[in-house]
Amino acid sequence: MYAVFCGVHIVVLIGVFVLFLLCVRNTTSPAKLSFMLICFSLFILIFGMYLEMVDSDTTEAAISALRIQYIGMYPFSLSLLYFTSSMGGFKVPKPMWITFGVLDCASFIAMQTTGTSKEENHGLFYSTMRIESDGIYSRIEVGKSIFWFVTYAIILFIIIYIVVNLILALRKTTNKIQQRRIALILGGISAMGLELVMKWFGLFGSYNPFAFGAFVLVLCMYESMIRYGYFSSVVSAPANVLDIGDEGVFMLDEHGGLIYMNATAKRILPELSEMKNPSSHKVVKEALSGGRSTVSIDGNVYELRVERIQEFSSPCGYVIWLINMTKYQHRIDEINAANTAKTEFLARMSHEIRTPINTMLGLNEMVMRTSTNPEVLEYSADIADTGGMLLTLINEILDISKAEAGKLTVERAEYDTLTMLREIRLLVIQKAEEKGLELDFRIDPGLPRKLVGDQARIKQMAVNLLTNAVKYTQTGFVRLTAFMESDTLVIQIADSGCGIPPQKLPLIFNNFERIGAVGDGVGLGLPITKNIAEIMGGAITAKSSPGAGSTFTLKIPQDIADASPIGEFTPELPVRPHVSASHFICPETEILAVDDNRYNRVVIEKLLRRTKAGVTTAESGEEMLRIARERRFDLIMLDAMMPGMSGVEALRKLRSDPASLCRETPVAVLTADAVVGARERYMSEGFDEYLSKPIISEELEQMLSRLVPGRIVTDSLPSAQKSGEPGSSLLNTAKGLEYSDNDPDFYRELLRLFTEEAPKSLERLSSALADNDLELYTTLVHGLKNNARGIGADSAGELCFEAEQTARAGNAAPLPELHLKIEQAITEAAAEAARLSEAEKITQ
Repeated sequence: MYAVFCGVHIVVLIGVFVLFLLCVRNTTSPAKLSFMLICFSLFILIFGMYLEMVDSDTTEAAISALRIQYIGMYPFSLSLLYFTSSMGGFKVPKPMWITFGVLDCASFIAMQTTGTSKEENHGLFYSTMRIESDGIYSRIEVGKSIFWFVTYAIILFIIIYIVVNLILALRKTTNKIQQRRIALILGGISAMGLELVMKWFGLFGSYNPFAFGAFVLVLCMYESMIRYGYFSSVVSAPANVLDIGDEGVFMLDEHGGLIYMNATAKRILPELSEMKNPSSHKVVKEALSGGRSTVSIDGNVYELRVERIQEFSSPCGYVIWLINMTKYQHRIDEINAANTAKTEFLARMSHEIRTPINTMLGLNEMVMRTSTNPEVLEYSADIADTGGMLLTLINEILDISKAEAGKLTVERAEYDTLTMLREIRLLVIQKAEEKGLELDFRIDPGLPRKLVGDQARIKQMAVNLLTNAVKYTQTGFVRLTAFMESDTLVIQIADSGCGIPPQKLPLIFNNFERIGAVGDGVGLGLPITKNIAEIMGGAITAKSSPGAGSTFTLKIPQDIADASPIGEFTPELPVRPHVSASHFICPETEILAVDDNRYNRVVIEKLLRRTKAGVTTAESGEEMLRIARERRFDLIMLDAMMPGMSGVEALRKLRSDPASLCRETPVAVLTADAVVGARERYMSEGFDEYLSKPIISEELEQMLSRLVPGRIVTDSLPSAQKSGEPGSSLLNTAKGLEYSDNDPDFYRELLRLFTEEAPKSLERLSSALADNDLELYTTLVHGLKNNARGIGADSAGELCFEAEQTARAGNAAPLPELHLKIEQAITEAAAEAARLSEAEKITQ
């Protein structure tokens, strides 16, 4: 028996050494390294056991052999735990590793410092030691002490822990390859355990069969790795992943257990390695669920990519990539910022364009009020129509910029179908006639008279398509056909033009894509039309072939307000009645005007003077609410932007105040926010009407006619006459007079009021800037802007507008320099206003 066991130990030593060499010759990986450590530590352990068998004649020799055994014993047990947990996919808690490490270190020190005599032995590992012999070989018999029990308690716990978790993993996995791996490891552990049980019952006498059982275990482990490719699949994959770079990489097994993380992944998600269940992390859940392709972590943007790992066609894990997209996101942000700047530029330019157009239309209105010449009135009516259409187009430019930003709103209002089609024709007839083209409108006589939808959007889309058709048609016709399909308005535009090549037809709705080099434009008409059509719930399609013309079909859902047919289409627009010098008065109307700016309150009072309406003023939302509890009004005109309580907030409180006498009173908002969408925004807040500043008297009268029609009485007053004396180089007196209803006395009063209020306004503005109160500064400079524009101080108003936008954006840096320019411009405007207010006559 002695010779047999010596031979077994020698064979096992050779076998373990060979397995170690087989692992060394291949590419290393965490799995291989742990297996190599198992082989190396087992070699030392068995070598110590061999020495104990062949040379234990003395206590010194036996203790030396035992010391060698325990050098291998501790790393063997811990590396076995690491290997099996990695392969089985179960996580060993960090505190457990720390506990095992501390106790094993203490036990190892206790073992290595054990003395060879009774006097030298500290008794921490062995309490007693003696040499016994059976006549064949000598062996040492020892009494167990505290650290011996600690050592073997840990080993027993590790074996039980491994077996339990491997059995759970075996039941949990559906991967056949993984099941075979685990079964082999369990078989090896069972063989080792069986040998220990046999020794317990004395089947091996005084000999220790551990070497053979341990070798069977490592053979099973090696077989599970080589035969079933464990080295070349999930665990070995990280060895082929660069651990350097911006990309974070981590791997999970099929149950969501963490197998590997590179350095970048650990830096990005340090908490992941500490989690018992990494698959519950929000980033992992997003990746495995196929959700968002990007995630934000600590201010950086990462793209998630997931690759499934398979073995023998069976899924066994996942590789998840975290690719840093922050710099690309910054570029996208820059592009969006540029697009926002473009939108703001369009808004600002449209505001500047609107002002002269409004002035032109206002002057034209005065001509229509005062002239009796039929020819002049006809020309003036044409100016009013085309000017109004131009103003509509300018407003639509802003809508296009909103569509690009995803903020386009669609109105729903009743409109006259016939009038809309006539206006569409009017906008393109001139260009068609200049090219000698026939513009043919084929309108279904059964088309409903009134529809509900967004008339402006439909006009814009139809004009875009007609303009393109005229541009690319040299001879022949351009035809518009309109009819209803159930509740869908269908507009078809056909032409006899050059047509579109087949390869370009799929591209025509792309931005900046032009069919040819004919005419002007940058290739945005069709993309904008498609964008608007889709926002309205409709669609646009195109059919074309080279040389045979093109047909575009626009389908837009519309509700029917009046189903009576329009009858035969006639292109003429109805004669527009001109406005005479007569206007209305409403002496029994009571109006409450609310504005924090005294200048604005005076303007409203003066504009309403000729209507003979009763006007009460309030300078804040709180004062309005108090007055509304005391008196009933027919109309409330409420400034949108006031310090403290805003106009929107004041309206909400008015409507919900049970003690108010004006809960049902119509409320019109007063605002300088005249960009596209402002009306819709305020109307959605509950206002009944919208009036932009500076207030035009005609618009004010139209609003009154809509909100208090029952109290209007027609009257006739003479129109203001223009003087012919010099005006001002600093002030646009024509604009100032227009805002003053062409009343020089009214204008003088505004000039005097501006002179009085300007120093106070500048003082309050400077104080807000000194306190770095950007919200208050925005409100104050907004009011000063309106006052300046109201007297024609365009330069000062423009500076105020720039400061308002800067402060509203929260950008305080440019404000001190802007503020100095505002002070100078307002001071000069106030001086000129003082001079003009004393002049006998004022020229426009």
